Amino acid sequence: MEWVLRNPTRFLHERAAFERLAQEVDWLAALVWRLDAGLAVEVDLDLEIHGVTYAATLTYPDLFPETPAYIWPRDASQQWSHHQYGAGGSLCLEWRADNWDSHVTGADLVRSAHTLLATERHPDQPARVPSAHQATLGQTMRSSQHRFVCTAGGLVAFASLPVSVQRQLRTKTLLHCSTTVGFVSQIEMADGSMQDVGDLPSGIVAHLPLFAWPGDGQLLRSDAFDLRVTIASVEDLLDMIQRAGFLPQTVLVQEPGSTKYQDRLVLLLTNGVSLLQTN
Repeated sequence: MEWVLRNPTRFLHERAAFERLAQEVDWLAALVWRLDAGLAVEVDLDLEIHGVTYAATLTYPDLFPETPAYIWPRDASQQWSHHQYGAGGSLCLEWRADNWDSHVTGADLVRSAHTLLATERHPDQPARVPSAHQATLGQTMRSSQHRFVCTAGGLVAFASLPVSVQRQLRTKTLLHCSTTVGFVSQIEMADGSMQDVGDLPSGIVAHLPLFAWPGDGQLLRSDAFDLRVTIASVEDLLDMIQRAGFLPQTVLVQEPGSTKYQDRLVLLLTNGVSLLQTN
């Protein structure tokens, strides 16, 4: 409750905003202010949405209002929304750490949570609220689920390739907890031989495929690849490859006897800079 002692005027402002919200809407069924075990100021609230009660808690961090408050289920096993950090995690709302404004109140966050849940949890016409996060290619490559690591040795090997060339790749992938981490382990040379990438972590080359399972990939290098174009789908990837003069069939390979396509790494190079897309 440091922020309350530091800024009691803001605390009174927060309480008044909640009181106005309770008078204005009929979906705020309960509202209880309290301190948790660590003396953080919290508000227990029940949201009545489409006949369902969502028992939530709003927590004010010690650095509020410089940092945002957050809303999460009181039952840690519940996940209500696609815009939530896992079961029991906080909701990702209109105001977050990346766009926070100190004038936003806890009551504003509750309104935002109601809008999110009323849209996504509609019994007849549920709709997915679009994400406001625009991840860059680098952020996607370093996501919590899939990561690609390009070693210095790999970069040197890529830079040595001529322009307008397509080469096969061999990959190694580690499963680290719930995250897959991929590496390029071999690169096809002009004579068709496969050259090792020499600076891979020892755990990849010293263990059986059980720990670092092998895979295939394709590397394509062309000055026609445009870094300004966003690759948002397989169709976007194939279109860029075809416009650069390569055959899409060499990248998109079906599994034998199946309509599914093989998982493989596709690495596009242009002017020494790489783009990544995984099929």
